[in-house]
Amino acid sequence: GIGILVARATAERKLPGVEVIEQFGEGTALMDAWSKSDDVYLVDAVSSAAPPGAVYRIDARNKPLPNDLHPFSSHAFGVAHAVELARRLKTLPPRLILFGVGGKSFDSGKGLSPEVERSKLVVTRMIIEEILLIAGQGSK
Repeated sequence: GIGILVARATAERKLPGVEVIEQFGEGTALMDAWSKSDDVYLVDAVSSAAPPGAVYRIDARNKPLPNDLHPFSSHAFGVAHAVELARRLKTLPPRLILFGVGGKSFDSGKGLSPEVERSKLVVTRMIIEEILLIAGQGSK
């Protein structure tokens, strides 16, 4: 649920020219959603050796996703697959930033752990700051 919650927190800012789309990690829907966008931010839970709540920022346009970072998806064709397929098809948007947040539990219906809840605020702030920086508005 981290991606959806960050999307909602970002949407609350009502940033001009920014469209926030909630997706649930199904790869083809993601590829369709970003097909007409120049700047894309994806947020997903990841399984890694780092502690829960660890935040990863990956410029997926410029390098493949690390092998030791496993985006968690309940879909057979999820975020990582969509990014790498789009790379092979040369259909990645000009800017694609993936924020991965290390999960504590991937059980359905559990809600966010305190560590991941704190990371939700961090990732939301990072995305908003990047958007404002790109738009030439600096931090606000």
